[in-house]
Amino acid sequence: MSITRAAYTHILMILNRWDKTWEQSKIKFITAGKINLLYSLLGDTESRIFWLEKMYEQNSGDLPYLAIRNDDSIQQDPRYIAVMRKIGLWP
Repeated sequence: MSITRAAYTHILMILNRWDKTWEQSKIKFITAGKINLLYSLLGDTESRIFWLEKMYEQNSGDLPYLAIRNDDSIQQDPRYIAVMRKIGLWP
């Protein structure tokens, strides 16, 4: 997926604000799944793994959908596989 430089900058600004909101307050309406999705658009694997683990901690209903996306390179990461095994989606 290709995104424009303006879109990339906008996504980074949103993520910066969301990360601060997440850490500085108890507001939970910004889900880890939404933040993970934005990092997937940026191709930032390390941040995606971090937010994937947050999704697991939240018991996010979005986790099963991540297991069925075949085109996603993150599925080869051992940390991703470990989370999928924890929730019983991968052997």
